[in-house]
Amino acid sequence: IWGQLDGNPATKGKTHIAYAFNTRPGPDGNVRVIEATDDSPGRHCVLRILEGARRFQLVDDWEVMEKDRALKRIAEPDFKPLEQVVLSNVDESLPPPEEGNDGKTGSVTIEKLKPGSIRTKISANKPSILRIADRYDPHWKAYVGGIREENEVEVMECDFLFQGIYLPPGLHKVDLVYDSPRGTLWALGFGTFLCAVGLVLVLHGRIKKAGP
Repeated sequence: IWGQLDGNPATKGKTHIAYAFNTRPGPDGNVRVIEATDDSPGRHCVLRILEGARRFQLVDDWEVMEKDRALKRIAEPDFKPLEQVVLSNVDESLPPPEEGNDGKTGSVTIEKLKPGSIRTKISANKPSILRIADRYDPHWKAYVGGIREENEVEVMECDFLFQGIYLPPGLHKVDLVYDSPRGTLWALGFGTFLCAVGLVLVLHGRIKKAGP
């Protein structure tokens, strides 16, 4: 993969091998990690991204295509990572990007960041996609202008793996909220109930065994 990145003009020079290593089976059945040397080059590596994307980034150039085509498009030499995005399974009302790119897309400020709840302040100079480098999950909901049902906007699949939100020009408050499936909440609640019952039974058994 690193060879492909370094051989692609769009990504060449944007990554650096921070650590290269090989793996071997250990005598105890575990995997041993052995640092690479000149005599034994590493078959695995950890890459440091020198010009990496931020977790939240505005992008003003996008293409729409089926997801099975998106991954191939990202790998093509003329695709510009971090300057373009590929969107899949989007609403037909999504407008095309504006022509011309002067590099002044806007800014993103994080106001709140905690598990299941994110709030950002966006200043968009032109129609843009807020690219969120978190795995796409249909249970994430996005709101522009306050957490109200009428302010909900579509969370799109972006760059095959991540999330994207369309924003018109202007200042925006964008909230992302994870809406846990009801089945998951029920399972968690039932599991907590069983643990509580188990604890009560254990304590009751200990008290009974200890006697008066």
